[in-house]
Amino acid sequence: MIKNLGRSVRKAFALVATITSFIAFSATPAAAAVLLVNGNGQLTGATGVDVNGTLFDVSFIGGECADAFGVCDESAFAFNTEMDALAAGQALLDQVFLDGPEGDFDTVPSAIQGCFLSSGNCFARIPFSIDNGVFQVTVNNLITVDSDFVFAEGPFDLDNGPFSNVTFGVFTASEVPLPAAAWMFLAGLGGLSAARRKRRVIA
Repeated sequence: MIKNLGRSVRKAFALVATITSFIAFSATPAAAAVLLVNGNGQLTGATGVDVNGTLFDVSFIGGECADAFGVCDESAFAFNTEMDALAAGQALLDQVFLDGPEGDFDTVPSAIQGCFLSSGNCFARIPFSIDNGVFQVTVNNLITVDSDFVFAEGPFDLDNGPFSNVTFGVFTASEVPLPAAAWMFLAGLGGLSAARRKRRVIA
């Protein structure tokens, strides 16, 4: 009787831990993008940029396509559809090209690495396809803040730079550590599994 009660209590605790951690894990909000700024106040990139629910790190690199990606080829691009590249471009406007404590990267576009002249704008390119030229999404980060926008264009020769107001947005998938809630969830599952094994042995 007491053994059965102990098993029931352990099982109940394991079940509660599993459910609680699952709820906490599901409700955990995505962390905001972290801007990367060098000693000269230039925005060199960001980590944890949310593009359609997936987190990416991005670096801003001036020059030609090959300078940014090593090789100007679709295999080097993080996005291979116009829709995904447009989402990435909008993510830059919404999460990265902002005015804040780190710097005024919206109203001072030249503070973005690769856009080194105060021309009033910074065009961030996100190549996504090669078909007799390169198709890309361009993020227009203008000194007139309300005029910022994103659009797709191509085919385009990306090896005719560098330009003083053009940079490449080079995206790579973020390596996100497993949240504490996820470890709790896994521990709860382990507890349930252990309780079931012990029950079988005793029975």
